[in-house]
Amino acid sequence: AIPVACRPVEIDGVAYYDGGIADAIPVEHTLEEGCDKVIVILSKPRDYVRKPQGMRPVYSRVCRRYPKIVEAIDQRHITYTKTQKKVFELEKEGKAFVFAPSQHIKVGTYSMNEETERELYDLGLQDYSKMKEQLQAFSPVISRWRQCISSATSEDAPKASAFLPSMAPWIYSFRSHASFRTEKS
Repeated sequence: AIPVACRPVEIDGVAYYDGGIADAIPVEHTLEEGCDKVIVILSKPRDYVRKPQGMRPVYSRVCRRYPKIVEAIDQRHITYTKTQKKVFELEKEGKAFVFAPSQHIKVGTYSMNEETERELYDLGLQDYSKMKEQLQAFSPVISRWRQCISSATSEDAPKASAFLPSMAPWIYSFRSHASFRTEKS
């Protein structure tokens, strides 16, 4: 659930919002879980700079019962930039492989524009095609995904969508994140 757009999701009496609010690129969590290499799939190009969230009066009011969410939204651009730098450091150390769109395509979180989404999908396929050998060298496990991705076309979008989101979520502008607990304290 995205603050303002959605109500928190309640699980066992605890309210949760989208974990991307607190950690849009959960690479630290992955490393803490014991991974020594990570594949990071960014939904924006490498030079993207996240700006402070607009409409603070709106989200502050809507999320007033969840001050930690308001604080996380306020800090989101700072957290993103810090994590982005960490990802690029890991990449230089050979511990991360980073996929990012090679071009800027204007698409918002709530985009429903089929043409723009198809453009992103096609860009994701093109970018993967250019980087697949590097990716396979980084992580041999990726080989089993190679066939479904390299043979996919934009007409295959519905069929390939079962496989592609795990490799290139920017194709659809979706992001999956761990849930962020909305404690009231």
